[in-house]
Amino acid sequence: LLFSVLEIRIITHFVVLRKHSKSFSYSFMRKHFILLAIVTRLTATVAEPWICGLLELLLSKENLDSIDQTLPLDDLSLNMENTEIASLGSTPERLNGIMTPRSNGRESQAIRCRMETDPNYRYDYYYDDDQRLRGEQSTVVDPTIAHSPSMPSRRPRFYTFEECQCRWAEPSVVGCEQLRNVIELKVPSLALIVPKLTSIVTHEDYTQLNFPTTTPETEYAGQASPRYMARLLKRTVLTAPTAKKSKVLLQFDLSGFHTPYKPGDAFSFICSNPQNEVNWLLYRMNLSVLADKRCTLKLLPEAERRGDKLPPYLPEVSSLRYLFTHCLDIRQSPSRILLRLFAEHCKTFGEKRRLMELCSSQGQQQYQRYIRRAGLSLMDVLHAFPSCLPPVDRLIELLPRLRPRPYSLACSPLVEEKRCNIVYTLVTVTAEEGRFYARNGLATGYFETMQIGDQIEMFLRQSNNFCLPPDVLNTPIVMIGPGTGVAPFISFMQHIKALSTEENLWCERWLFYGCQFESLDYIFREQLEDFHDSFLLTHLVVSFSKEEREDKTKYIQDSIRDNGFSLVRLLTEVNQSRVYVCGDVENMAKEVFQAFLDILQSHGEMSAEDAKKFMSDLITNERYILDYWL
Repeated sequence: LLFSVLEIRIITHFVVLRKHSKSFSYSFMRKHFILLAIVTRLTATVAEPWICGLLELLLSKENLDSIDQTLPLDDLSLNMENTEIASLGSTPERLNGIMTPRSNGRESQAIRCRMETDPNYRYDYYYDDDQRLRGEQSTVVDPTIAHSPSMPSRRPRFYTFEECQCRWAEPSVVGCEQLRNVIELKVPSLALIVPKLTSIVTHEDYTQLNFPTTTPETEYAGQASPRYMARLLKRTVLTAPTAKKSKVLLQFDLSGFHTPYKPGDAFSFICSNPQNEVNWLLYRMNLSVLADKRCTLKLLPEAERRGDKLPPYLPEVSSLRYLFTHCLDIRQSPSRILLRLFAEHCKTFGEKRRLMELCSSQGQQQYQRYIRRAGLSLMDVLHAFPSCLPPVDRLIELLPRLRPRPYSLACSPLVEEKRCNIVYTLVTVTAEEGRFYARNGLATGYFETMQIGDQIEMFLRQSNNFCLPPDVLNTPIVMIGPGTGVAPFISFMQHIKALSTEENLWCERWLFYGCQFESLDYIFREQLEDFHDSFLLTHLVVSFSKEEREDKTKYIQDSIRDNGFSLVRLLTEVNQSRVYVCGDVENMAKEVFQAFLDILQSHGEMSAEDAKKFMSDLITNERYILDYWL
């Protein structure tokens, strides 16, 4: 007790010196305080918990960084047991926006994290009534020097405007010359992110409270059946070992699944966020110690008066780890509203300015290029702007729900009874273009880890009219699907084969399929050729995009143009004929649609406007049906 009183007197004496002496050294104060703390530990002397937080309070009053932080960004498999623990007092505090009751033990954390950023322009700015950011060009701080723990002084080094010109790398998420000199930025209003909820964390261990550890039992949009735990029965790699992208067929057991399904349907698989990414996010948000504690979400009084409600997918009682693992999508690129929130919680001028640029109306193209199309996740953005520390309550409010991933059925229930076949391409994302870590796709990455006998939660997705016509044996159809887009057409053809008899064997059916190499990734080749040889498939047209061959086109859209006369005849003369397109909406689906417009003009003698109207009518009458992914 006497030693604790001595500590208080020494610290108080330092504060008095600070007010009356210009030569006062904070580094000496910090070193002395740390020395006293070490001696206290060694002598087993128990100090009051609030003493340990006194230095932090004093330094914060002087606008100094209380701790140097070092975040191991290259180690996503972070071990939470290595987190440094410091003591807390007995009164409530807010840690990253979370109300936490302090305990008499040592249960908070002192996260060590060194802030290193690319140099950004510093702006002095203010807001007017319509939320326009007005700035005056100033100098630029080099944060790597300003926050260096080896610097004897806390004064940062400033760079002139000309010096910073040569310090910029290629245009990226952290900086681009195009918006650098824009004085007025039109940014989203803060009224769009009015706080609605608050979180209260206790020191009860959530894992010992008998609460669920899987996804919340709330329905998803488009859910057409109860959830079902499907067991993996078989895994078959469909491509050659040297193929650039491996394609894999998975077969699941549906013995206990009683909802009827048909060819063309899709099953949605519920996947959680990877544990290493959740660990990194909690660590980055200074929430590791609270991650597995009981967390209660409540609406703010103002939100209750407005009639707001807690989203059904957010449980009232859970833990922060549970929310970021099972409820919230941390992989989806942050919205402009979320970037606006991030800007409000940046410590450095340059980072705040850049986030304002990305969320502004003038920066929409840069947002699309550097955030959306680059596929930056929440972790990528927080890594790119290390001084940003948004409140976790606002993240819980603004992050979208973690949605299941749908996959088309690749078999007919008449052929594979109580079985479900799906096909996936392993999605790999490299560490470039602002992405600071490599990863696999959320669902495909999980599929890669599954062993025979493992289970995964899934449900039947509502039909989007991507199904066979009622008179399936007498209706001509055109099927278009590159890569794994051929999966639903395997179920189509298996179903047609099971229903066919010798009397109604023949009907005009086209399949346009595309892949990169005939010898590497021509999947389902034996089945497709068997359908063609048995006249169930009258036309099988295959394209190889990476091969130079005179007898084959490179792309599906080219094959459509080559067969334009027959396809136009089928669409214009046969009223019930249908076209099915399954694939990537950004590239393939647009190119295929344009190919149909071209053949209608060249072989159907239509003008451009007439061709568009004809295709629009096909879509309206459900004769041109899309099943696509982003």
